[in-house]
Amino acid sequence: MGDHKEVSNEGSLLADHNAYWTNLDEFVGDVVSFISLNTKTRIPLHSITPIGQLVIETAGQIRRWQVKLLIITMGITSMFWSVVVGFTIAILIAIFATGAFSSINQLLKIADDLDKNSE
Repeated sequence: MGDHKEVSNEGSLLADHNAYWTNLDEFVGDVVSFISLNTKTRIPLHSITPIGQLVIETAGQIRRWQVKLLIITMGITSMFWSVVVGFTIAILIAIFATGAFSSINQLLKIADDLDKNSE
């Protein structure tokens, strides 16, 4: 640590700023190692085996792939809902433009008149 290192928290411009301490794969481990190396602690948290270092690096790579997949999924979901909302708005505009609501009102009045006449 000490050098600049990019980490993948949640893939969100707003949420990433507050998500460092939930990133156990990249951020928290580096902070613990940095503290262990640069303080007079008697617990050698920084001395890990080469396999342990590989596990840490792999966890970071997996984390970055998960965040990339999350970003892609959020983008697809956002596009899907944009299309749904767009179609809904287009349908509502078409209904208003064709005067369908006035036709529905006329049918409701006729049904109401029929109901009154049957009493």
